[in-house]
Amino acid sequence: MKKKWWIVYNDASTSEEYFRIVEFIFKTFCDENILCVKVPASKLKSDFDYYFSGIQFVPDCVLFWDKSWELAKQIQSLGIKVYNNPISAIICENKLETYKCLKKERLIPNTIVTNVKMALRFQDIIAKKIGFPIVAKLEDSALENNVFVLKDMNMLNEFLLTRPMNERIALQEYLTLSPSIEIKVFATQHKVLSSFKRITMKDGSYRYERCSLSYDDEQKAIKCCRTLGITFAGIDMLYQKAELPLISDVNTQPNVLNIFKILKINVISEILRTYSE
Repeated sequence: MKKKWWIVYNDASTSEEYFRIVEFIFKTFCDENILCVKVPASKLKSDFDYYFSGIQFVPDCVLFWDKSWELAKQIQSLGIKVYNNPISAIICENKLETYKCLKKERLIPNTIVTNVKMALRFQDIIAKKIGFPIVAKLEDSALENNVFVLKDMNMLNEFLLTRPMNERIALQEYLTLSPSIEIKVFATQHKVLSSFKRITMKDGSYRYERCSLSYDDEQKAIKCCRTLGITFAGIDMLYQKAELPLISDVNTQPNVLNIFKILKINVISEILRTYSE
C-alpha cells in the first residue's frame, strides 16, 4: 500500500518561484496517485497539538520544504518519516559544518575550517597549504557578500583583521581551470537522478547542457548524501582539474522545477517511487 504524505511548505514566503515549486511538487504527488495534502508551516507553528487533532489524516511521511527545522524535528519525534532528515539538513544549512563533514571524505576543494584568531596566527601555513587565490567563506555563505576571493597575503591579512576574532570561517582552494562551468547534480543515497552543466556566458547569462557523470563522479555525489545523512540533494560541482569535479555546495531543497524545465526529468517522481511503497 502506498504511503500517505504531507508537504509542509513556507506559506509566508514572498517568492513566486517558491510557490511554483511547491505546486509542481504537489501536482507530482497527484499524478503518481499518492494521497497527499499541503500543510502550511504557520498552522503547525501556531498550535501544533491542535492541528494534529483536527487533521484529515496522520501522514506516514512528510516532504519538508521549509527551513523551520525545529518544527521538522517535532514531527519526526512522533515517529513520522521526514525528508530530508532535519538533523542532517541543519548541518547542510551551515556551510562550515558541511565542509567539515565532506573534507574528511575528500569530496571538496582543499579547505581549512577555523576561526579568525587561529587564521591570523597561522597565516603562513594556511597560504602554503592552500595557495593563492584563497576563497574565504563565512557561516552563511549563501549570500554573495559572505564569499571573498583573497589574491595574496596582504588581502588575507586585511580580511582577517576586519573580522571578529571568534568568527568561524572556511578558507578554501580557488578552482581556476573551469570557473565558468558548474555541474548541477541531483542525487539520493542510492543513485544520481540527473546532471547538467550550467555555463556562464560572457554577458553573465547562463546556458544549460545535459551531461553524464563518470561512475566515480556519480559515486562522489552518492557518497556526499550518505556522508551528510540526507535523503536527496542538489549538489554543485566545480572542476579542480580536467575530469575531476569537486563539490562546492549542497542544497537539501533544490529547484526541482528548474531541473524539470531543463532536463524534462521529474526528480520528485523518482523520490516518491523510492520512498512511497
